[in-house]
Amino acid sequence: MSVEYAQRKQNPARNLEHVLEAVWPDELRTQFLRACVGNAQEAAENWRTFTSAVGNPKRFIEGDHSGFKGLLPLLHASARRNGFQLDAAMWTYLRSATVREELRYDAYRGICTSLLRAYSDAGLPVIALKACALAETLYEVPSQRHCHAIDLLAPVGDLAEAGRIATSAGFRPARLMEARPGIRLGMRHEFGLPFVIHGNLFDPPIYRFEGDLLWANSSVATVAGISTRILSPIHNLLHVLTAAFYDPRRINMRWAFDAWQLLETLDADSWKKFADLVRVGGMGLPVLTMLRYLAGPLDAPVPGDAIASIAESTRSPGRPVVEAALSAPIVGLSGLRKVWSRAETGGVRRAVLRFLLWPSADYVQWRYAAGSRLILPLRYFFRPLLYLFEALRWRIFALPGLNRFTHYKRVAAEIKKLRR
Repeated sequence: MSVEYAQRKQNPARNLEHVLEAVWPDELRTQFLRACVGNAQEAAENWRTFTSAVGNPKRFIEGDHSGFKGLLPLLHASARRNGFQLDAAMWTYLRSATVREELRYDAYRGICTSLLRAYSDAGLPVIALKACALAETLYEVPSQRHCHAIDLLAPVGDLAEAGRIATSAGFRPARLMEARPGIRLGMRHEFGLPFVIHGNLFDPPIYRFEGDLLWANSSVATVAGISTRILSPIHNLLHVLTAAFYDPRRINMRWAFDAWQLLETLDADSWKKFADLVRVGGMGLPVLTMLRYLAGPLDAPVPGDAIASIAESTRSPGRPVVEAALSAPIVGLSGLRKVWSRAETGGVRRAVLRFLLWPSADYVQWRYAAGSRLILPLRYFFRPLLYLFEALRWRIFALPGLNRFTHYKRVAAEIKKLRR
């Protein structure tokens, strides 16, 4: 019996943390990340390890559809900064990717400007989130941050009004996978750009958070040329880590760069406040899981005291906390297999089985947005089918060219409408 396994057997919560680490990027993606953020020697060494693993990096990245392409400007910046030994074809490939991202960001920024101006003119307060806020306030060059959507936080009672205002900037209601009734409103620009209006930063209702404190600690910054409120660094880091934990598309790794940039803005006092927020909010498991990755495989500057403080608050998690946490890695059959292989103690395996076969009514009502408990028996009955459908849905949306095809189809329809 290994020392690590013995420690997990004595501390079931530690084994649960090991199970949740199934959401971490794999070794190949970690090498790519370290090639982008490490110092000169480490970055170059990780790039050599990455290329030896994939063979032809250009061919590998071109054939990949999990997010590597969106990180090429960051790799290009690291290659120039750290003097990577690349052939002429690879240098050309990285420069072209950087130029494409610059052009793409110019278009994204123009749409952001019209949208934020619409809210400013209407007098509705909003807070810019994720790429919309971080690209211009944290990154050396905004276009280094691949921007796939616009995310804004609005007062929860003003979601409908926020959607109405967005229509004046060219957005229409849309069925987005990120949307959830009463929590997030999904819209899409006439040119295909998704827009998510958040009424709350966190989905699971068990996470307690003072919205007034969030708004009070936000600050004003210039985003896309418009004065807009953004979250404080500790609230931003909390949102980035928690959102990445629950998002199946965390594989695109953009969250890791956002978190890295935010880590560099925190001092000792900020870390103490951050740990207090996590403990009071009950978000210890998701935040701890992502922080351990940043501090471990990625070797990011995360204080050990902060990790120890957060870990202390997760020693005896209740059933609602465990169910909310397990819902992140158990997405599809492959996620279930990965989780089961990591569950080394009987207590954690029983928790996984109970989560799969008979989760609490509160979890089912939240997870499937069941408005009334009267329909919960049906949710329990159809849950296995919904589980398989969800796994297939993410696979279908990941098919190469599908998003591009639907985007072009939408644009063609708009052009045809204008010609009439």
